[in-house]
Amino acid sequence: MLKISLFFVLIAIAALVGADIGVLTFDPWLELQRMATGLSTPDFFSLPGFVSALLNTVSFALIGIFIAIILGSVLSLFFEYTWVRLFCAFIRAIHELVWAFIFMPIIGLNSLCGILAIAIP
Repeated sequence: MLKISLFFVLIAIAALVGADIGVLTFDPWLELQRMATGLSTPDFFSLPGFVSALLNTVSFALIGIFIAIILGSVLSLFFEYTWVRLFCAFIRAIHELVWAFIFMPIIGLNSLCGILAIAIP
């Protein structure tokens, strides 16, 4: 177990060496001040279409969960097989955001991409 942990630490150090971590702003304190100001004084109703975007998000979630229930019900009939359990564990191990990034080049940036990204895991 210790060897595996050390292996992951070495991978993290190697990734840190090749990482592109740089500040691309001339005044980072000004950026942090602007972020803190926006965080402390939100104005939700200044955004055009806020309610529309909120309803769109809720509908994505509901449709995605509905599709997930249907797919999960079908898969539950075959859950006694090891390959189905391994497949479900593999699919669930990948985050929804990663699924969205996978579907975006294939489907495009549309509502189907978001719904599938929620429904698949």
